[in-house]
Amino acid sequence: MLDSIVQQFLGGQAQNLDGDTLHQHVRHMAGNAPTPSVVGAVQGALGQMGPQGFGQSVHHASQGASQGQRNELGSILLHAIEQGGGNPKQALAKHNADPNSMQASGLAGLATQAAENNPQVLASLLGGHISQNSSSGGGGGIMQLLGNPMVQQIGMHLAQNAFK
Repeated sequence: MLDSIVQQFLGGQAQNLDGDTLHQHVRHMAGNAPTPSVVGAVQGALGQMGPQGFGQSVHHASQGASQGQRNELGSILLHAIEQGGGNPKQALAKHNADPNSMQASGLAGLATQAAENNPQVLASLLGGHISQNSSSGGGGGIMQLLGNPMVQQIGMHLAQNAFK
């Protein structure tokens, strides 16, 4: 099954997958790849999309998410901002975000800022989270909030680099 999934991504058919299948396939690849490969795939996807593209993907995906999911992603983004040398309180104020009640627009701003300021730290945090949760059978919550464009890019990078 893994070979078939990898071939779908390498053959360009991943663009035709519905959201649930796309996420399931990327979770399967992430669960079978070493954590450094998943982190590298996230870093490659961030580079491909750029900070603005990542922020837009998060904004769109988080609109229909639960409050708990949005707050969890917000926590990861704030941690990335802090580890990258930024001030989480200033970031929250800048993006009019409440850490206890994250909304899509605030998450988009935090995602863009985290990707602009230190994409390596962000990739490490997101990639580690995806890898850990995918290998334990989960991983859907945060990955769904990254948005289909970002998840598709992560899948492409995993297929190209982790399963050659």
